[in-house]
Amino acid sequence: MLEYVVGFSIFEARSLQTEDGNPCDPFVEVECSDHSYQTAHLENRDSLAPWNETCIWPHVAMYPKEFESSFIEFKVYARHWFTRNFLIGKTSLQLSFINKRQSH
Repeated sequence: MLEYVVGFSIFEARSLQTEDGNPCDPFVEVECSDHSYQTAHLENRDSLAPWNETCIWPHVAMYPKEFESSFIEFKVYARHWFTRNFLIGKTSLQLSFINKRQSH
């Protein structure tokens, strides 16, 4: 089993669309392997949500074959205080694809 360092930065989200079209309180949730991270939630945003947050997980233990098929997933939610949070959008990136890029 090898240890990998996984780091990412969350800069901003633009043109946020919620189910009712009103401003929202967005936050980002990031998951990779057994690790997770959540940004601060921002209040009353509709067009631009700047976080400028960075996270580094220095000890992500995986077997090489597991690394080849693992993803880091980013989800943007609108916070709802009394009901379930609304998923605005999500994306994922394969770790091996990121690792093969020249400027990773």
